[in-house]
Amino acid sequence: MNDRVQYNKEHVTKLVHRVPFVPFEIMLENGESFVVEHPENIAFIPMKNGVVGSPRFSVVLADLITFSTFDAITRITVVDHRVAS
Repeated sequence: MNDRVQYNKEHVTKLVHRVPFVPFEIMLENGESFVVEHPENIAFIPMKNGVVGSPRFSVVLADLITFSTFDAITRITVVDHRVAS
């Protein structure tokens, strides 16, 4: 596994387990992007004892399921839904 896969997987894992959960956007190298609104919307095999495991993940958005790899991620951004007053 390369460093990019490990970094992205660690970053996504931290965001998924954040309390309270905050939605985040994943941008892929092909220009595709999607917002993970709930932790249940993303699935991947977690790291175990520092071993990255599978580089693949999937995201479920309504009736669309996207499959990709952690090395295809170019940006991960927290989405702030708060409206400025």
